[in-house]
Amino acid sequence: MSNVIHISGRLTRDGEPIIKKATGEVVGAKGALRFQHEDADGGGFIDLQTWERVPREVLTTLRKGDKVEIIGSLVFDAWGDKEAGTYRTKVLIDVRSIQTGEIPGPERAA
Repeated sequence: MSNVIHISGRLTRDGEPIIKKATGEVVGAKGALRFQHEDADGGGFIDLQTWERVPREVLTTLRKGDKVEIIGSLVFDAWGDKEAGTYRTKVLIDVRSIQTGEIPGPERAA
């Protein structure tokens, strides 16, 4: 079974590096995306992450509001919150390819 997602939208926050605490090395990047359904009545938000060099370098230069087209895979993340004593989960996109600029679709007619 293939787990590939192709989605476009606007960033809802600046792309930022993920830094390895022990070495200070940039090992990844993260961001967030606002997307719309084709009928323009729905949509949502999803977090982005990447560990690959090229998408990492592109994502860290992008700013809130930039239009992007993403190809990646859905990832389920889970962790325990020791302070709150709860178990937390989220779904995000592991970015494999990122393209910027004018993206066709419902968002373009604004």
